Amino acid sequence: MGINFFIQSLPAKTKILLLQEDYPSISTPFTINDFEVIWTTFETDKTIDLAKLETVLHDTKPEYFALSHCQYLTGYLADLGSIGAICRQYNCKLIVDATQSFGAIGIDVQKCNISVLSASCYKCALAGFGNGFLYISESVLATHTPKTGGYNSFPSQDNTTFYAPSIKSYEPGHQDHVAFHRLGFALQTIKELNQEQIHLRITELMDYLLDPLADASIPIIGDFYDENRLGILILSGSKGLANHLVSRGIDYSERAGNLRIALHYYNNKQGN
Repeated sequence: MGINFFIQSLPAKTKILLLQEDYPSISTPFTINDFEVIWTTFETDKTIDLAKLETVLHDTKPEYFALSHCQYLTGYLADLGSIGAICRQYNCKLIVDATQSFGAIGIDVQKCNISVLSASCYKCALAGFGNGFLYISESVLATHTPKTGGYNSFPSQDNTTFYAPSIKSYEPGHQDHVAFHRLGFALQTIKELNQEQIHLRITELMDYLLDPLADASIPIIGDFYDENRLGILILSGSKGLANHLVSRGIDYSERAGNLRIALHYYNNKQGN
């Protein structure tokens, strides 16, 4: 909802760079509206080639580049610091969907040159459904007037509504306070556990899983280093492997014909 609200403030024909195979929540809002969409692709190993990205930005000059921090089809974790630096060099604003990563790894929006960041909080944050957040940089808030609104979204004076740059303008109405309490509890839990320790725990469990998979010659989609992987592992799909996982009580999700296993800090080496 946050991304959909924000893009209404962009002029028609704004040039947007997107990644093919990215999550529909980050790409569809642009493709169904009146924008000039430019596509780039992942490499064969499902990573983002930073040199190719720089070439695309140089040649096409998009005003925005929108992507997911962590890819749902592969588990690839984008290097937002490097991508943000390249975008800054070519005057391209960065939009990030952090749904698959928020709660498991920190994101410095200023250091990474992120103009807009949105996330649902039912994934790594473990905050349940019905809550999320939207960040918009002060410079973008000052230059893009929202085209959505509701009760208390905009101040008024002498019966005239006006825009005073504020993220509050993207709140369209009354809030779900129960959802906020769930999110507050989740954030407090993350703070108590220490987000760096959560990230470390996920990395340790992933390393523990990768070694026996390699020994068993089970194909993995994407050959990433630890810094480009966050809790999501995609195995080449096969009926035999799926049946085996079910027989061992291991939950998985089907994604594009492959099997997705997701790890979090509450898992252990016994597979629970």
